[in-house]
Amino acid sequence: MDTSVTKRMAKSFSWLVLGEIIGRGISFLAVIYIARILGAAAFGLLNFAQAFQSYLVLIVDSGLSTLGMREIARLKSNAGAISINIYAIRFFIALIVFVVSALILFMLPLDFRLRWLFIGAFLFVFYRAFNADWVFQGMEKMDYVAYPKIIYSALCLLFLILMVKSSADLVTASFIYAVIGILTSLVFLFILFKWIAPASRQNLLPKQWWQYFSEAIPLGASVILTQIYYNIDTIMLGFMDKPEVVGYYNAANKILSIFIGVLALWTTTAFPIIGKRIMEDINWVASFLNKYVKLTLMVIIPVMLLTAILAPFIIDTIFGLEYRSAALALQILIWGVVLLALSNTYGVLILVPLGKSKEFMYGVGSGAIFNLILNALLIPAYSYIGAAVATVLSEAIVLLVMYYLSRDRLRISIFKNLRNPLIGSMVALMAYLLTLKLFPYGYLGIVSASFAFMVIYLLVLLGMGEKPFILSFFNKVVESDQT
Repeated sequence: MDTSVTKRMAKSFSWLVLGEIIGRGISFLAVIYIARILGAAAFGLLNFAQAFQSYLVLIVDSGLSTLGMREIARLKSNAGAISINIYAIRFFIALIVFVVSALILFMLPLDFRLRWLFIGAFLFVFYRAFNADWVFQGMEKMDYVAYPKIIYSALCLLFLILMVKSSADLVTASFIYAVIGILTSLVFLFILFKWIAPASRQNLLPKQWWQYFSEAIPLGASVILTQIYYNIDTIMLGFMDKPEVVGYYNAANKILSIFIGVLALWTTTAFPIIGKRIMEDINWVASFLNKYVKLTLMVIIPVMLLTAILAPFIIDTIFGLEYRSAALALQILIWGVVLLALSNTYGVLILVPLGKSKEFMYGVGSGAIFNLILNALLIPAYSYIGAAVATVLSEAIVLLVMYYLSRDRLRISIFKNLRNPLIGSMVALMAYLLTLKLFPYGYLGIVSASFAFMVIYLLVLLGMGEKPFILSFFNKVVESDQT
C-alpha cells in the first residue's frame, strides 16, 4: 500500500474503530443488561422478533446504500444530489414495508404482547431508512459514522436501564431501540444536508428513481441472501426449538457480531479506495489487495483461535452461567469470520467495484440456499449446534463461489498469505498451554496464557521475516497521525 492510501485508510479505520469500539461496547453492555434482566426465554423472543426485523430493513435498503456509496466515492462533489434521491426512495419503501407488515401482524392470531413486540421491532425500518452512514462512508468522512453510533448506543443503554426492569418490559425494550434510532438518524440527516452535502427539493429527480432502484436490486438481493445464512437459523430455531435455545444461540451470535462488525469496518475502509482506482489501474488494485489480505489474515487468524479457546470463559463472564451452553456454538461460529474476510475480498472488494453485481448476488445466493438446506437437516437433530455448523459451511460455499467468479479479474495469493499466520498461531497455542500449566486455572491463568499467546505469536511473525511488512505499515500509520 502506498503512503497516501495507507494514511487515508489509517485515518478512516481509526474513526470507524473508535465508533465501533465505543458504540458496540455500549451496545454490548445493553445486551448484557437485557439478557440478564429479561432472562433466556424473553431474550430469545426479542431476538426472534429482531431476526424478522433484519429482513425488513434489508428490503428497505434494497442495495441502495451500497450503490450510493459507490457513486459518491466516484463523484464526491455530487453527494448531496445522489443521497437525497436515494433517501426519498428508501423512505417510500420503508413506509410500504411497515404498513404491510403491521396489517399482517394484526390479522394473525398472536398474543397481544407478542404483536406489539413485533410492531416495535418493525419500526426499526425507519431508523435504517434515514441512516446516513453510507453517505459519510462514500465521502470518507468516517468521523460522522462514529458519532451517531456512539450517541445511539449510549441513549439506548440509558433508556433500557431506566425503563426495562423485568421480563414484563420486553415490548418496551423493542420500542426503545426503534424510537431512539429514528431520532438519531434524523438529527444526522439534518447535519448532512445542512452543512456537509447540501441538497434541496430541487435536487429530487423522481424520473431517475427507477434507474437507481433497478441498478441497486442485485446488490439488495445479495444483502438479503447474505442475511439468510446469518439469521435464518434464529428464525428456524424459533419455530423448531424452545425460546431458551434461541437465547443461547444468540448469546454466541452477539459475541460473533463484534468481530464481524470490526471486519465490516475494515472492508468499508478499503471499499471507496478500490471503487475509485479499480477502473484506472487494475494492477495497482491487485497489489493493494494482496497486502490487504496479508494484513487481515495476520490479525484475524490468532484472534479467532484465541476466542475459540476462551469461549467458555467469555460466555460465563459476560452472560452468566445460565448461558454456558452458548460456548460450543461460539467455538464453531468464530471460524466463519476467517471465511467471511476472504469472501468479502473477492465479492465486496472485487466484484462490486467492477460492477459485477449479478455475479456477487450469485455468490451470496449459493450460500443462502445451502444454509437453508443445512439448517433444515441439522437443526432437528443437533439444535443450535447444527445451526452453527450450517452457518460456517455456508460461508465456505460463498467463498468458493466468489473466488470462482472473480478468478479471471484479480489474483490474490491466499495460501501464501495464510502460511505464516497459521504457523505463528500454532506455536502461540503451545505457549498458551504451557503457560496454563505454570499458573492455577482461573482468571490469572487465563490472562497470563492469553498474554503469552499474543507475545509469542508476534515474535514468531517477526522471526519469519514479516518485520519489514509490519513496520512499514505502522510507520505509515504514525505518519498519518502526524499529518
